[in-house]
Amino acid sequence: MSTRPKLEELNVLDDFMLNAIANNPDVGESFFREVLSILLEREIGAIHVKAQSVIPGDTPELRGIRLDVEIYEEDNSPAKCRIYNMESQNYPELDIQKRSRYYQAKKDSKGLKRGEKKWSRLPDLYMIMITTFDPFGEDSMVYTFENTCKEFPLLEYRDGLKFIYFNTTGKKCVAQAKKRIAYILKS
Repeated sequence: MSTRPKLEELNVLDDFMLNAIANNPDVGESFFREVLSILLEREIGAIHVKAQSVIPGDTPELRGIRLDVEIYEEDNSPAKCRIYNMESQNYPELDIQKRSRYYQAKKDSKGLKRGEKKWSRLPDLYMIMITTFDPFGEDSMVYTFENTCKEFPLLEYRDGLKFIYFNTTGKKCVAQAKKRIAYILKS
C-alpha cells in the first residue's frame, strides 16, 4: 500500500508541487522570480523556467542527472545569462556536497558550445538546495559557498559559481534568512 501524502499535505518543497508550479504558465515565472528575489536579496530580471530537465550520462555506463527546476535569467554580464538550479531535498543525504558538485559539473558541461574560445561566456551558476534538514550540522538556516583562496581569503575568485543551501529547520542565521525561508514555506 502506498504511503504517498495527500495533495493537501504537500508544500513547495515537495518535488511534485515544485514542478507543478514550474510548469504552470500563469504563475511559474512570477513565483520563481519572487522566490529568487527573496532568497538572493536582489531584484531578478526576466527569467525562463524549465521543470525537470534531464542531462544524460555521456555514455550508457555514466550517470546522468535530473534537475528539479532550472531558471535562466538574462543579465548584462559577459555571459549574458545566470542559471539557477533549484532542488528540493526532503530527506537527509550523506553526500549532499558531492551530489551538488556532480550536478554543477554536469550543468557546466552544457554551458559552452563547441569551439567557444571565450570562457567568459560560461554563465554564472547558482546551485540552490532547499532542505528540510541541516546538511552541515551548524543549525543555520542558510549556508552560502563560493570558491576562495586559502592563503589569501580576501582575494576574490570570480568563477561565477555559488552553492546555496537553505535549511528550513535551522535556528541560527540572520533575520533575512528566516524571512526568506518563511516566505517559501507559506507559498
